[in-house]
Amino acid sequence: MRFKTSCSNCNHAGGYNIHHLVEVDDLWCLACEKCGNRLLTFSPEERQQIIRGIQLTESYVPDTIDAYRHIGVDPLPSRVRFGVIASEENEE
Repeated sequence: MRFKTSCSNCNHAGGYNIHHLVEVDDLWCLACEKCGNRLLTFSPEERQQIIRGIQLTESYVPDTIDAYRHIGVDPLPSRVRFGVIASEENEE
C-alpha cells in the first residue's frame, strides 16, 4: 500500500509505504525523504496492528455472492444510496 503526503516542514511531496518506517527511540517513524521531519509516529504495538490488518485484508476476501444467496436476495443490489431512511412515524 503506497500513499502520498506532504511534509509540513519543507512542503516536499513524497510517496511512502510501510517499508519506509524506521525505528527511532522505541518508536516507528515515517520521515520526510528530503528533510527528515517526522510525518507519522507509531508505537511498536501500533505497527504490529497495522501489519496484522494488512495481512488480514490480503488473506480474507469475502464471498459476497454466497453471503447474499444465504439471505435470499436475488438479484444483488447494484446501487448505493446515502441519506436518511424515513420511518413510518416521520412520513405522516
